Amino acid sequence: MRKALLTFVYFLILTTSFQAVLLLWALWALFSSDYSLFSLTGAVFWQEYLSFILIIKDWLYTWFWNDLLNLVFGLPVVIVITVKLAVNTWLCVWLLPIARNMK
Repeated sequence: MRKALLTFVYFLILTTSFQAVLLLWALWALFSSDYSLFSLTGAVFWQEYLSFILIIKDWLYTWFWNDLLNLVFGLPVVIVITVKLAVNTWLCVWLLPIARNMK
């Protein structure tokens, strides 16, 4: 159990850096364009700046509930990434000492 939890925590630590880079990229896109904080949604960000992986978005729409995906991709991308980054960092800080102290 300890090894699985440590692996999960290290995965969270690795993804934290990717999320920080994605947040900086979204902030750059926000400040260098005519979008406002609430108009730069996930769908717009994928369409404008992540067009090389739009096939993944199209694939998601074939597997998941379309209304749920419309809701998720309709949220402001900067706010969503900031919340995800905060929760991810909090989980790392909270779980790492627990995982290290397990026997």
